[in-house]
Amino acid sequence: MRRIVGLDSVFERRPLRVVALGALGAALAWAIVTTNIMPHVAERAPGVALLLASDNPNVVFGVVDRKINPDSASESAAILAPPAMSRSARDRLRRRAQNALLRSPLDARGLRILGQLAPEEPAAADFMELAARHSLNEYRAHHWLLQKRLSEGRYAEALLSADIVLRTRPQLMPFIAPYLERMAEDRTASIALERMLARNPPWRERFLTHLPSIVSDVRAPLRLMLALKNTAHPAGAESQRRYFEFLFERRVYDFAYYAWRQLLSPERAQNEATLYNGDFAFPPSGSPFDWLLRSGAGARIDIASASEDSRALRIDYGPGRVAPHVAMQFIKLPAGAYRMVGRYRGEIAGRRGPRWRVACVNANGSIGESEMGMGRIRDWRHFEFEFIVPDKDCGMQSARLELDARSPSEWIVAGEISYADLKIEPIGEGAPSATVGGPSGAQ
Repeated sequence: MRRIVGLDSVFERRPLRVVALGALGAALAWAIVTTNIMPHVAERAPGVALLLASDNPNVVFGVVDRKINPDSASESAAILAPPAMSRSARDRLRRRAQNALLRSPLDARGLRILGQLAPEEPAAADFMELAARHSLNEYRAHHWLLQKRLSEGRYAEALLSADIVLRTRPQLMPFIAPYLERMAEDRTASIALERMLARNPPWRERFLTHLPSIVSDVRAPLRLMLALKNTAHPAGAESQRRYFEFLFERRVYDFAYYAWRQLLSPERAQNEATLYNGDFAFPPSGSPFDWLLRSGAGARIDIASASEDSRALRIDYGPGRVAPHVAMQFIKLPAGAYRMVGRYRGEIAGRRGPRWRVACVNANGSIGESEMGMGRIRDWRHFEFEFIVPDKDCGMQSARLELDARSPSEWIVAGEISYADLKIEPIGEGAPSATVGGPSGAQ
């Protein structure tokens, strides 16, 4: 049998060194296992992990954390209240966490765990403060401090905690937004909130978009948006759009109109016409009181150039069957007689063409409509129609343009048509003027 001479010689000359190196290698391998692998084992088999690495702080903290936060795998559930457990069980977990913290005194998770297990609030607050200072990622500690600071009226500090949670865990917005909503509805707390939002943190627009779904006072989002109006970062179009949708869902139309007028930028507020942006000088903002353009399959609606210095609403059709589509705007006219005027041109081939209608919101039928746009009209052609706004059940109206199809075959159309210089004018010397409306409709 052949001998491995080199290996035998090493053993013969330095047996203790070989044994020491082997022991050191085993120790290093075990350290790697206990440090890097055992924390993962603790997630699936906490008992095994504790048996093999009871002196590893990461393993102990992982096991205790899963005991007091059983849904810790789900971040959205992890900030909820921990499950109820007996005092003796809490004491055992606390002693285990305390011993682990002695070996790793600056571990933020360990500090937060002791905060959760503290028998009294002052001790819990101390541990949570330490955990929050040592790690921005300990969102449970920051969430706990948010609740405490808010209850104590320490609004600026509470907002710092909320800011940290929303920056590190944006998906927790549904859990943090209710605290911010409470501040928005409190006149004192809202001052601190407005200052925070004016700095435009990365979660601001998402909060403003989410706020209408949880607010109890419909005026609260408007107060925040007005506070931001003249800052370097006013409320965005999407958050305003969602706010107006919410007001329309609540059917507080007067207040919705008032809010819209208040939020208009100075250059847009100069447009006092009863039909807003009828010359299409501004891009549609997404507000219901500006143009809402809803294209459909085979029908594309857009704002296009009408001449060198003017713009128009344009619809391109087909060829073939088109899907429902609409260009519309909500308007607020007092009771009285009115005339809608404008001009159009284009070429439409089909059994039916587009038609303007004015109707009362939440009522069947229209109170006025235009002729259909049909055939070839090369030069701009004037159109107008009159209508009367009744004095009851018609506090808000809509002006809409859509294909006047009544049967499936009438949805087959081709061509294009443009509309420009749209206006709604009161008729007669005593005709009412459009009103801005006030906040009386808010609840």
